[in-house]
Amino acid sequence: FFFLMIRRPPRSTQSRSSAASDVYKRQGHMKDIKAKILEYEKAILASSGLEIGNELEIFDVKLNDQEDNHIHTTLCGHNNSKIMVLVHGYGGANFNFAKMLKKLSENHKVYCIDLLGMGLSSRTGTHIKNKDDVVEFFVNSLEKWRQAVSIQEMILIGHSFGGMMSSYYSLQYTHRVKQLMLISPAGISDNYFDPIKSSKSVFSNLPEKIEFEIELFCWEKKLTPFQFVKNLGILQSISVSYTHLRAHETGRNLVCRLLLEKKK
Repeated sequence: FFFLMIRRPPRSTQSRSSAASDVYKRQGHMKDIKAKILEYEKAILASSGLEIGNELEIFDVKLNDQEDNHIHTTLCGHNNSKIMVLVHGYGGANFNFAKMLKKLSENHKVYCIDLLGMGLSSRTGTHIKNKDDVVEFFVNSLEKWRQAVSIQEMILIGHSFGGMMSSYYSLQYTHRVKQLMLISPAGISDNYFDPIKSSKSVFSNLPEKIEFEIELFCWEKKLTPFQFVKNLGILQSISVSYTHLRAHETGRNLVCRLLLEKKK
């Protein structure tokens, strides 16, 4: 469900008209891909039990930035006053929350977003070098999205990586977050980026240091978990099935939590 909008510069041997023709064909091809992905998204969101186009709205929100980025968004529970915003984990998308939308939208106006670079949101050329850049990038984009949809206060719910970014957002924009809920949130301490300082002895935590070096290598080479999954062969289906199961359990636990709070 994820794709990169890559434009390869024309070779010097190509004529301008030929190069323009190639660009036009690639752009047309990407539009076809996006249209197909939208079909898949609607099919998944249909499992929510909400009528798409009536009870569940799908749209893109343009951000007020120099790159003209947009954040892909879904909205349901239009008539409710309490606003809830769901933020998915790394490599996820809004439809990760599909199974819980109908129940949540009974008492809340529910927004689900695709973080920049994921799902059907914009692919950006921003160069991120460290943790602070990551936090600034996603927190700023979430705030620009909030401004664009004119939300004054919200219940912010983040899963995994989305939980981490939601936490940072809440620290910076406390007055915008009525309640923060974290589902299996990810977290990285400042010391994590220094494997020597993060332990008392250079050799006391060897497994963690090896993990750090592997992750650092993948980061520098711009390798993602999805590239590994694609090459798992027969294990690929097992990995995908586990992900689906984990998402289902996450949704069920969140709905139970909200129902318990309502009874209180």
